[in-house]
Amino acid sequence: MSLWFKIHDDALDDPRLQRLAPATFRTWFNLLCVASRNGGRLPDIAELAWLLRCGKNPLARRLDELRSAGLIEERDGALRPVKWERRQTLREAGEEPLSGSERTRRWRDRRDPAVTQRDEETSHGDARLTGDREQDQDQESFSAPAAGASDRFQEFWSAFPKRGAGDDAEAPARAAFGKALAKGADAGTIIAAAKAYAAAVAGRERRFVASAARWLSEERYHATPAATPPAEPPGVWVKQGSAEWLAWTAYRGRSAPLDARGGWRFPSLTPGAAPLAA
Repeated sequence: MSLWFKIHDDALDDPRLQRLAPATFRTWFNLLCVASRNGGRLPDIAELAWLLRCGKNPLARRLDELRSAGLIEERDGALRPVKWERRQTLREAGEEPLSGSERTRRWRDRRDPAVTQRDEETSHGDARLTGDREQDQDQESFSAPAAGASDRFQEFWSAFPKRGAGDDAEAPARAAFGKALAKGADAGTIIAAAKAYAAAVAGRERRFVASAARWLSEERYHATPAATPPAEPPGVWVKQGSAEWLAWTAYRGRSAPLDARGGWRFPSLTPGAAPLAA
């Protein structure tokens, strides 16, 4: 059953909140949802990382930011949102959570008991219908991901170029990959484009390589051209010590330099032969 919690509109004027980076602000709101499920307490960082679908290291940094801003605190051996008990009406231990219809009934009763009694039958019927609609919406909004989506992401992640040490970007990339699939993108097309992009940026500096999450969110997989092999340079490659090599050495009067493969590229296979086309 979904639970309600209060969030006050004075958050709009709280500089501690409004100065947070967008990712940290989103983390703060998600922490309130977690606290609502756990009586105001936050679980350990490993469970939090799983609930928030993010890596431990980025989450630890955001928790430190929220501590410094005075928005969460450690009390009784657990992290808690600051002033949680003052802002929420916590249930007694063992008490069942209130449904939406029960919260509405209590609110009406505080305002006008006569109205509550008069509308009780109607409100019960409406609550039953509303509950059915909410359940349908929940099932639609939180449907399970397509089978094999995780495997396709791993295939994409292996193909996409990495930007070097310290690039802790798998969690946002996974989220962006899921959003792309939800919008109708084909996983095979994304993976093929990632391989082409890796070939196109091979050898570039880190600053010239997009992060996987940004590349996905900007839908660059639609524009990435297929990778093409580099054009073969003109001439023909000849191995050192071969008959053709010795012929060229005698013709030139000196030995050619060696490349990394142990040979050199000449205009033709032997001196005097017609040059090979590029």
